[in-house]
Amino acid sequence: MIVEMAVAHRVLRSIGCTISIWDGDVDEHGARDHLIRLAQDAEWPPGPLHLTDLRTIRRASVPDTQFLALLYEGTRLVEDVKVAVVVDPNQIEDTGLRFTAETTDLYAATFTTITEACAHLGVDAARIETALNELRHELEGPATVVSSSPR
Repeated sequence: MIVEMAVAHRVLRSIGCTISIWDGDVDEHGARDHLIRLAQDAEWPPGPLHLTDLRTIRRASVPDTQFLALLYEGTRLVEDVKVAVVVDPNQIEDTGLRFTAETTDLYAATFTTITEACAHLGVDAARIETALNELRHELEGPATVVSSSPR
């Protein structure tokens, strides 16, 4: 698991899922760093499932699509990627924030609860909640890089 700034991720190898939390204000530099860490993680991706928790994000910048294409070139991305993005319901009401993408290799959808997102992905919500709570707890600590074995 890796924690830096206000973005953290964990690879859950046994269920083929990557979870991540974006918290507070994430600038383009922080977003780039997170995406580079993902691409460099030898355990990533563990499978086609991804859950991103944005319920506590205030503001975020995402790198341009050319950077993303270069970054993921040569990685072990799997086909039929399924992404669930969880946002605070107020973010949808206030800003219309929704994430959707559907291609032959990627399907992304927005949810307002972890339970709905996990049902979409077909993973155990209790296990995901536990892992997210651990990540959130680590984000509340000092802004350092922490590594541990994937679960």
